[in-house]
Order: sequence, then C-alpha cells, then structure tokens
Amino acid sequence: MDARTIILLLLSIILFHGPQTAQGATLTEHSPIFINGDSGWINSNGVLPGGNGSSSNPYIIESWNISAPNAPGIHINNTRSYFIIRNVFIHDGNTTGILLENVADGIVENSTITNNSNGIVLAGCTRNIIQSNTLLHNHYGIEVEGGKNNTLAGNQAYYSLNNTLTGNTLVNNKFGIHITNSSPHTKRKRTL
Repeated sequence: MDARTIILLLLSIILFHGPQTAQGATLTEHSPIFINGDSGWINSNGVLPGGNGSSSNPYIIESWNISAPNAPGIHINNTRSYFIIRNVFIHDGNTTGILLENVADGIVENSTITNNSNGIVLAGCTRNIIQSNTLLHNHYGIEVEGGKNNTLAGNQAYYSLNNTLTGNTLVNNKFGIHITNSSPHTKRKRTL
C-alpha cells in the first residue's frame, strides 16, 4: 500500500467514523491545552486524574480531539515532571500541533497531527521520546531546536516538507538519521 492510499484511508476513517484512538475508542473534543510549570498539571488542563509526575506514575494527556486554529494544540512549558501524551488528534492550526519548550522526560506517542504550521516542536528539551506518531500535511513535521538526548522513532511524516532536525548527537549508529521523501511524485531517501 503506497503512502497516498494510507493517507486517504486514514482521512476517510476520521471523516466518516469520527476520530478514534489506536485502541478504537472515540476521542473527546477538547480546547487547546496549555501547561506552564509543574503546577499546571491539573484536570481542567486535560490531564487525566491519578498521575503525580514521577517516572513510575507520569501525568497523562490522552484521547482528545483538539482543533487549534489560534494556539498550539498542546503546549507544555518549563516542567521537569514526567508525562505522556498519547492517542490525541490535533488538527487545523495556524501554529504548532504539540509544542514542548524547556521540558524533560516527556513521551508523545500514537498521535495524529494534521494541517498545522508545525506538527511537533521540541525547543530546548531534554530526554523526550517522540514515537509512533502520524504527521500529515504540516509545513514542518517534527522540528527540534536545541536540547539534547531526545529520541525520535517510528514517526510517519506524510507530505511534511522541510523537516529540520538540529542539535542531535549520533553515536554508535549504523545510520544516524534516515529521511524519506514520501511525496507521490518523488521517492528520494537520504541517510546521514
């Protein structure tokens, strides 16, 4: 199955069946989420009850359908709490789907981010994991600005052009970064 077929299939599921998590549960609409500092991890900010921000019991944001035309869909700033963002659908923004600034020890996984200026941005972040996300029709799929020891793995960036990865340290890898142009018109790969 080519990339265009996968995109059309994904979009038809979203349009005709409503956004769903990877487990098939329907997503709940939510306004954009902004968490500033360790005191911002509260239920009214879209955080599920029960987490305390430790490595064994992280804060969790999941199963939200977020339309974000004027603000980042999820913006987390200045925190050292452990957290997981998973199974969210962020769409139709003039800014960034998920913006992490000066944060450490977060995970963003199994989420779909589409039709935003930027899909996911890490700015000055440390030890975050961005994995198994689908990024569709964003100007930039994933952008890393400074920071260190972040992991980007298994993300699908369909039709996301001009992706920028900076500030990565690549040690003892067969290939450091593998970039594939998934445009239906060109199939180019570049491995660094």
